[in-house]
Amino acid sequence: VDRFEEHALLYAGIRINDRPATLPLLAAKRPGVRRAALVVLDQMVDGRLTRDEVVPLLDTDDPDLQQATLAVIGRHKGWAGQTRGLLDGWLSDKQISVDRRSVIRGFLLAQQADADVQALVAERLNDPGLGIIARRLLLDVLRRSSLSPLPAPWTTSLATALKHDDAAVRDIAVRTLAERRQVVPG
Repeated sequence: VDRFEEHALLYAGIRINDRPATLPLLAAKRPGVRRAALVVLDQMVDGRLTRDEVVPLLDTDDPDLQQATLAVIGRHKGWAGQTRGLLDGWLSDKQISVDRRSVIRGFLLAQQADADVQALVAERLNDPGLGIIARRLLLDVLRRSSLSPLPAPWTTSLATALKHDDAAVRDIAVRTLAERRQVVPG
């Protein structure tokens, strides 16, 4: 689909503002249709999306739908906790695709102020069984975080990363601490 045409169709759906006609499209077979319905419902005046309508959309291999779903969840206070199981599963994978890493990073950065997200990041970084790709990804989230100061458990995770066997993990931790001019505990 041409991007201009797609934008025009989405805009038309938003302007028509017909929740009952759009809602069934969240269950369409094609991920692109589900994503379009999600975007339209999220932006229309009478969209009134609920957590129960949105969270099931995360159960897809389509990165565009995942990203759109996480973006919608990220704009609703208190919804981030609903993603914990999914993110935990993704972070447990030893080989996380580049697309999935981008989705995870974007969501975690968008939700960095959420207590559930902060706890998930700290817990996973403290897990000795966490794969190297996931560890580097989470440390990159800490490096890119706009929180100042970083939550104490994140700072502790950075201190632990300074002693990691992987040189890239140590490098990310050093750069993060240096950029923030932060001293680690202990």
